[in-house]
Amino acid sequence: MTALSWSGARAYHLLGNDTLQIVEVSDAAKLRTLAKQHLDSAALALTGDGGHIFVAGGEQGLLVLNANDGRVIGRYRTTGPALDVAVQQGLAFVAQGDKGLLVLDVTDSTAPAWIGSLGKLGDARRVRVQDDRALLFNQQGQVAMIDISRPDMPAIWAV
Repeated sequence: MTALSWSGARAYHLLGNDTLQIVEVSDAAKLRTLAKQHLDSAALALTGDGGHIFVAGGEQGLLVLNANDGRVIGRYRTTGPALDVAVQQGLAFVAQGDKGLLVLDVTDSTAPAWIGSLGKLGDARRVRVQDDRALLFNQQGQVAMIDISRPDMPAIWAV
């Protein structure tokens, strides 16, 4: 699995499925690797928000890493495998296979907390968020639009 996320002056890249590379990209003439960090679990997807890196760690759940050195600073054990993650305004949205969508408060990055969830969505593999909507994609290419205007009560908007 290869994943790449870019936030501000940093890019985050998964090498294989267990090594995170952090690259400084603010000066195109001087791209440089800031850190390489081995992860204790397989990483399936990641996203960065400047100060933190959020990693979908499969059976290990959601991992929160320090964006400077890649150290794990927080973790949330999901009920299903964490397959993908999107972050918006202090909330992490985790696609967790047949367990559906999980919404976590990540404002305290050391202790992510459950806010809400929505199951019975098939096999949720990928998630993207924008404003008050989330898109969930399954392995068969089906998509569901989820209303996340109330993160504690996500609801199916359209399938």
